[in-house]
Amino acid sequence: MDELINQTMAILASGANLLKTPVVNESVKALFSWLKDKFSTKSTKEKLDLVEKGEQSDETIHGLKALITNLIEDNQMLQKELAGKVNPIYSLMENEGISFISKTNRLEVKDHSVGFQDIQGNINFNGKTSK
Repeated sequence: MDELINQTMAILASGANLLKTPVVNESVKALFSWLKDKFSTKSTKEKLDLVEKGEQSDETIHGLKALITNLIEDNQMLQKELAGKVNPIYSLMENEGISFISKTNRLEVKDHSVGFQDIQGNINFNGKTSK
């Protein structure tokens, strides 16, 4: 399930750019539509709208990660449905040689300690990773 969540978050973090890519446009739209159907709150739908426009913050992405994780955590059917939206996007991207940045987005150096945070929220200091 962690890999599915990480793949979903990578797609969402690049959502606005992927929506401009003809090869995956329809599949990404289908993912956003599926997510909006699963969440009934106005605030969650607004977060997804921000992501679609490319106007999301790190806080927005982390909030969506928690919501999506809670949604599918103990529900095999929803995990399969989400995988059915995410996997075609990755397949299309791989077939067309399309890639997106899915790693480091923040780097800090403090007192001889180097750390970075990837877009999935994993924090790494001197080779030790935490979530």
